[in-house]
Amino acid sequence: MEKIRIISLIRYREQVVTILHDMRVMQLEPVSPDLLQYMKASDLTAKVEVANAELQKLKSYMGILPKQPVKGRKKFTSLEEALGEARSIDLTDRLRILKEKEADISTDIKDIRNRMETTQPLIGMDVDLSIFNTSFTKSYIVTSPLQNVDPDALRRLPSSPSVVPTPNGQYVVTIPVLAEKDLAKVANELGYSLLHIPELNGKPADYYEDLVASLKNMEKALSMVNGDYQELSKKNYEEIATLEEQLRIEVSKLEAAQRAFSTSE
Repeated sequence: MEKIRIISLIRYREQVVTILHDMRVMQLEPVSPDLLQYMKASDLTAKVEVANAELQKLKSYMGILPKQPVKGRKKFTSLEEALGEARSIDLTDRLRILKEKEADISTDIKDIRNRMETTQPLIGMDVDLSIFNTSFTKSYIVTSPLQNVDPDALRRLPSSPSVVPTPNGQYVVTIPVLAEKDLAKVANELGYSLLHIPELNGKPADYYEDLVASLKNMEKALSMVNGDYQELSKKNYEEIATLEEQLRIEVSKLEAAQRAFSTSE
């Protein structure tokens, strides 16, 4: 293998490295001290940092946007051209807003579904749901995988809790707040599961119907957010992906040059 020394103006260094890299014949080695005066490692370090920042930005966009087909490839005459195009793509604020909306809606959907799970067993009871939680008491739906909940075992707790059957064969235990630990201990010993009833209002059937309507609204809102993601992706994904690929190559070239040219100054 032959070794050659290439001398050029510093401003052409990136183009030289790019040409050699594309020819797949490049092996960079530290240059002799007499040439170091023409090269400045700190310049390369700064460029690597700038290029990496733009590269990571593009990668983060690709991680959020729905994938789209990538049919073409891009090539740039210089790193500055690639960086200029990367800087022109700024979706940070729009994606942040969409992510926040998505998180808020998903939280609401989770809360609604939890309330539906709690309310469904109570449908058919002629009570207002507000009775299950007061300043002094908490209520739980008690279930068992074997469907063998013993209500008398629950009633024997020192606090003498209220134990009421539900229409579907489960039980609601209402217990003083200070005695919740006793209920948890007995449930654990007997293999029962406890589902806490949050603060609810209204008749079970009516409240459940309202939850179903709220869930539909939230799912529609989430679908709209997903549609916004798709719209952004269709407009930008292919350009981002092709630019990310080329910028990744440019960064690898810079890092190779940095390793070869770096020296203590």
